[in-house]
Amino acid sequence: MLLYNNCKKLTKKSLFKYLSSSTSLLKQVAQLKKTFLIRDLITELDWNEIQLTVRKNLGRMVMQSVLNETDFTSVIPDGKDSQGVQWYRKK
Repeated sequence: MLLYNNCKKLTKKSLFKYLSSSTSLLKQVAQLKKTFLIRDLITELDWNEIQLTVRKNLGRMVMQSVLNETDFTSVIPDGKDSQGVQWYRKK
């Protein structure tokens, strides 16, 4: 799991930059199940410390990046669950 320090001070841009530039991200995606959530890339404790609005904005930013194939090029959207949470799938 990715561990990002000082989660209470996170902004959506800083978290997105960390996730998209992390060299360990590709390794982590490779180790995940075939389908996964963005929160699977961050420890549960850290995820819960991130403000809800930041998490939602992060989700939008990741989705746009996936659709535009600018970052996260090894994943594709895999639909939403009944609660509206976006799932991703490895290519």
